[in-house]
Amino acid sequence: MTKGRGPIVEQLRTHPLFDGLSDKDLDAVAGLVEPLQLRAGATVMLERYHGEQLLVIVSGSVEVTRDGEHVATVDAGSFVGEMGMLRGEDRSATVRAASDVKMLTVDRTSFDDLVERFPVIRSRLEDEMRAREDGA
Repeated sequence: MTKGRGPIVEQLRTHPLFDGLSDKDLDAVAGLVEPLQLRAGATVMLERYHGEQLLVIVSGSVEVTRDGEHVATVDAGSFVGEMGMLRGEDRSATVRAASDVKMLTVDRTSFDDLVERFPVIRSRLEDEMRAREDGA
């Protein structure tokens, strides 16, 4: 494990998106993410704006709204932003921190590297995207 990445690797290890990855793979993923902490009420994403980040929720929760209407509350162990990242489309919803929240952010370049190196992660993101669309 690369020095300094230990806490991020531990966060990744407990997140379902990265389930089954080896320590070596988790260390590689840790090099592609950046930690982010936001206070309750902070806007994470804005509907209809282009987004270039996947946000992996480590602790806390976020509220998802579309056209001002509550769509979902997304808790630790999940993620937001996959639709825009996989499709390159504008954000389909606004996301705000419902509580203080800790996340790991994955920018466009790192995302492309992540899903190319780890097809299982792409598959999990696509599965969740389809499930969210079916439930919308």
